Amino acid sequence: MLQDTGTGWPYVEISVYSAQGYFAPEAIDLLAWISDHKPTTPLGDSLLLGEIREGMLDNRLARIVSKFSFDSKQRVIVSGYENYIYTISFDELNSNDPNLGEHLKIYDQILSTFRFVE
Repeated sequence: MLQDTGTGWPYVEISVYSAQGYFAPEAIDLLAWISDHKPTTPLGDSLLLGEIREGMLDNRLARIVSKFSFDSKQRVIVSGYENYIYTISFDELNSNDPNLGEHLKIYDQILSTFRFVE
């Protein structure tokens, strides 16, 4: 069970967005959604780091991106289910998190056991 350590960690954010306008013939077009919703600086520069990678979430195609987030590097998993796009994000590198190694294990367990339910 996750317990509050008083430090703000571990922290996982799950968001849900409408997939309207992002349907390809067989599935939701995750790459188009990422392109349209990528985080940017106030000047319009992308905060994405590295390449967009393929992954799985609950046996569904997912895209994995890394982004700059002030004093940390966040991993964002983007996947679609029914008419929605889901993102799960967490710090994958944060020099201020004294227990980052343990938190990464927790995040991996969350992702490996995550299930979409009706």
